[in-house]
Amino acid sequence: MNRDKLRMAWLLTFIGAFSHASGATATGTIAGIADPGAEIVVTNLDNGQTITTFAREDGVYRVERLKPGRYQVEEMAPHAQSRTLLVSAGTDARVDLLFLKPEPP
Repeated sequence: MNRDKLRMAWLLTFIGAFSHASGATATGTIAGIADPGAEIVVTNLDNGQTITTFAREDGVYRVERLKPGRYQVEEMAPHAQSRTLLVSAGTDARVDLLFLKPEPP
């Protein structure tokens, strides 16, 4: 019985050490739609780190493996839109920046 407990304790210690050493962290994702080809800048408002990506031809963009925190998502051109949001671990946050022209009256 004690031997089984000792083995379990060793196994849990090994798993914990491995996940810590491998840099395993809980992360989140921001995805959405913007103008095709638009430059998208995602800024972590807690530490100032920025990530830049570009929307595909269909307007879809995606930024993965973000640490939980507050982020600003900016479409740089042609319409220079911005949104602020909270990213939580294990979640996908959707931020659509597509510029929609108002319909005529």
